[in-house]
Amino acid sequence: MKQFFNFVTAAIIFITILVACNNEKIADPVLNWEGENYIVTHEPIEEEELEKEIGTVISETEELPDEHGEAFKLPIGTKLFKIEGIEVSHDIDSVIAVKIDNEYTIARKISDIK
Repeated sequence: MKQFFNFVTAAIIFITILVACNNEKIADPVLNWEGENYIVTHEPIEEEELEKEIGTVISETEELPDEHGEAFKLPIGTKLFKIEGIEVSHDIDSVIAVKIDNEYTIARKISDIK
């Protein structure tokens, strides 16, 4: 059931990005981590659920990011975290946490959009 939910969520995010890209407007922050783009979904996550800091945003772009550490609509220095018990991978259900305005939120991998 969890995999189905993750698939449906990923599909909705994928369609949202496609529509946004076709309109040449991206509404939500997007970041590139290890060659994969992640969209910030604004799903809250508690600090206690985080395992460790994995890095920060190192550069900003005005379009979809395509280099590791680059982000759209996230400032340089934004902290990124591994979520406890979840591996950061190249799988469609990969997620990481982002610290924005002293709150933590989930970013989900976008499927093959460059």
